[in-house]
Amino acid sequence: MKKLLILPSLLLVSAFSFGQPCKSVKAGMPKLTVDVNAGKPDRIENLVDAKGVSTLTVWTYGNQEVIFNGDVVERVVADAKREKALMTSVNEGKLSKRDYDLVMVKVNTEGCK
Repeated sequence: MKKLLILPSLLLVSAFSFGQPCKSVKAGMPKLTVDVNAGKPDRIENLVDAKGVSTLTVWTYGNQEVIFNGDVVERVVADAKREKALMTSVNEGKLSKRDYDLVMVKVNTEGCK
């Protein structure tokens, strides 16, 4: 009976241990450390500038993102959907960049508890 409970317990622990990069990943960490701490991402996207040069790499874990500049973490986003909505508001002039920064600090702090 105990053996039957071990597997579900391990799955539950791994589900909470991995896939929550905002709890285990910090700015300045190398990609290898992120891979060990957060596991493989659900999706990887390379962002390019107007000249077609790859500038940033985004690893997505559910609704959280780890953004790399080269091989080093630039920042971690706890709620990517909320960030995109707020950035749209900034681009439309409905929200100042300063207010965006303040809200994102709160979103990332609360999302990574």
